[in-house]
Amino acid sequence: MKSIIIPAFNEAQLITQTLSYLLHDKALQYAHIIVVCNGCVDKTFAVVERFIVEQSALLKQQHIRLNVLETVKASKISAINLGLTQVVEFPVVLLDADILVSGQNITQLVEQLKTENLHCAAPKLHFQYEKSSWWVKAYYRVAKRSQYNEKHRLSNVIALSQAAVQQLTPLPDVIADDEYIRRQFHHHEYKILSNISFEFICPKNLKNLLAVLTRVERGNFQLAKLGYFDKSAAELSGFNQVNAWLIPIFIACKLYAKIMARLQYQLGFVFQWERDESNR
Repeated sequence: MKSIIIPAFNEAQLITQTLSYLLHDKALQYAHIIVVCNGCVDKTFAVVERFIVEQSALLKQQHIRLNVLETVKASKISAINLGLTQVVEFPVVLLDADILVSGQNITQLVEQLKTENLHCAAPKLHFQYEKSSWWVKAYYRVAKRSQYNEKHRLSNVIALSQAAVQQLTPLPDVIADDEYIRRQFHHHEYKILSNISFEFICPKNLKNLLAVLTRVERGNFQLAKLGYFDKSAAELSGFNQVNAWLIPIFIACKLYAKIMARLQYQLGFVFQWERDESNR
C-alpha cells in the first residue's frame, strides 16, 4: 500500500486530468489518494466528488481509496499537513495537482524508495519549453543542466518514507515546501531517479518566468530568515555542458528574482502567490 496526497487550490479545470492520468495505465494498485482542497473558491471539491462516483468501478478494480478533504485556509503546507493526518499506509507521495504522472511511474518511484532505503525520492524533471518564448527557452537551456536540477531538485512529485514523514510532520508554514523537505536530509538520504521522469510545463513568457523565479527566491530567503538551513551537505552549484553565451541570461534572471524577492519580503509580501497561469 501507498498514500498519495494532492494539495489542490482552485484546480477544478485540471484535477480530473491529473487523477485520470494516474489511473489510466492501471499500474497504480492498492493505494490511498487524498485530495485536499485548500481555500478553493471554485468547484474543485465537487469535481473530485463527481470523479469518485463516476470512476467508482475503476477505483474498486485497482483497490484504490480516493478521498477528498476541504479546508478554508489557502495554504499548500496546511493541505499537506491535513492530508498527513489521514495517512495510515506508507510510503507517502506528495503530488502537485497540476502535474501529470502515470501510475507506473508512481509505483516505480515508491519501489525504488524502498529498495534503495531512501528517505526521499523524486523523478527526474523534464522541462517542456517548446511553446515558450525565446528568453524562457534560453533560461531553461541553462537551468536544466544545473547540478541542482539534475541531482538535487525534489519538487512536484516527492516520495517520502515513513521515517521521513515522522521527522517532517508537521511541516512549518513556509513558501518553499519542497526545498524545506530537501534541506532536512543529507544528500545520501534522497535521490533524483533518472530512470523515471515527468514533464514540467515552463512559463510561456519572460514576465511569468520572472514571477515564478521571484517566488522561489522569496521562499529560499524565508527559509534562511527562519533558520531552516541546508543540512544536505550537497554541492548545488555548477553546470554540465551549457552554451556559455546563454549563461548571462540565466544569471540576469536569477539576479532580478533575488532582488525582487528581498524587496517583497521586506515589504511584507511573504505569502504572495505567483502561480503561472500561462501554462494552463
